[in-house]
Order: sequence, then structure tokens, then C-alpha cells
Amino acid sequence: MFGSWFSKLKNKVFGRKPRVLFVCTGNTCRSPMAMTLFRDLNRGKVDVDSAGVSPHPGDPASRNAVKAMEIRGLDLKQHRSKKITKELIDWADVVFAMTKSHMNAVKAISPNANVELVADAGISDPYGGDEKRYQQCAGELCDKLQGRKVERKHSI
Repeated sequence: MFGSWFSKLKNKVFGRKPRVLFVCTGNTCRSPMAMTLFRDLNRGKVDVDSAGVSPHPGDPASRNAVKAMEIRGLDLKQHRSKKITKELIDWADVVFAMTKSHMNAVKAISPNANVELVADAGISDPYGGDEKRYQQCAGELCDKLQGRKVERKHSI
């Protein structure tokens, strides 16, 4: 009883990092790359996670997604896919969706979620593509995420 109350009070008084959730289809390409890039761009000033609307839970990031991050000096080898849940959505201050269908899936689970598209036209899925396609996707994600600011929810 007091643990939850104290945690909320501590967060309000001492603050916490903003929380960001990235969502795509299988949670093996776009959302884990976006999570990794956003974490790096914000130098640890945000808590970041990712999930998929229809993943195979426990799958690793795709080989080409891992390579796309390695080229940028980032590590995606430990990533394991997971399904989006109401708890994950509620944890996040903002949910960034890769497409409108992902945005709709988030809203279906949590109608009051603060959800935005990463890019107005969406981010196309590189799944099944070659290394070049994954590099293009990573570059597009990086361009769209640069300078994005996230504010914490203020609630107790």
C-alpha cells in the first residue's frame, strides 16, 4: 500500500526520466532500432522501451537490424521481442508508433494513450529486406527522432 504511494511521491518530488515506448508490428526491426537510437540520441536522459502489436515473444532483433545498429556503434544483440500491453502503454509518457495502424492498435488497448507517429507518412517496414534497406530505415528513424523532446506526465 505505502510502496506505491511512496514511489509516486518520490517521482513527483525528485523527478524521474521521461518514458518513451516505440511500437511496430513484430518488435524485431523498427521499434527496437528506434528504441536504441533514441536512447543514444538522448544520452540516458530518457527511459525507453519497445513492443510489437503482433510479435513472436522472445524473438531476437533481426540480423540486419543488429547490423544497422552495430554500424552506428550501438548494440541490439540482447533485445527480445514482446507484445504491447496496457501496462507498457500506461508506463510511457509518450508512445511513438511506426504507422497509423500501430497507432490505432495502441488506442484500442488504451484510448487515452499519448500516442504519436514517428513520421507523418509512417516508417516502412524493412522486414525481409537486405542490409541496405535496414540502413535506410535506421537513417530515416534517426532523422525523425533527432531533436524530439518528451515531457513527463504529471500525475499522482
